Amino acid sequence: MVYCFGLFGPHISEQSSNFRELLTVYKGLRECRQRFPAAAHIQVVAYTDNSVSASCINTASSTSPDLLPLAKEIGLFQVENNISCKAVWIPGRQLIKQGADPLSRGAFALEHLAAGLREEFDPYHASETITPTQI
Repeated sequence: MVYCFGLFGPHISEQSSNFRELLTVYKGLRECRQRFPAAAHIQVVAYTDNSVSASCINTASSTSPDLLPLAKEIGLFQVENNISCKAVWIPGRQLIKQGADPLSRGAFALEHLAAGLREEFDPYHASETITPTQI
């Protein structure tokens, strides 16, 4: 299992949350193929609280003109690189309860455990929200 995180640049930040979530899964699929170039077939399960992106991933299609090109690109990438990806939708409230989602909502996931460590890698920490410790 590989965990990745990062910040979107201004151009991507202006896109919809559906687009950003879909792009994140696409980047994850590309990363899988790069990390395991010799693997004959790769199976990926993407857990998301974004039902639209989950549908786009599972169907390689979208009714949205903004998402359709990316959904088709993901489908094509999977075929060309022998990757299977199944998206599983999980309610956002469940991800927050587990502590897995705050980073995507602007909070440092372990702030309640190690508040001082955040400054070392996150230049935006002062302007973002605090992770809820109880839901």
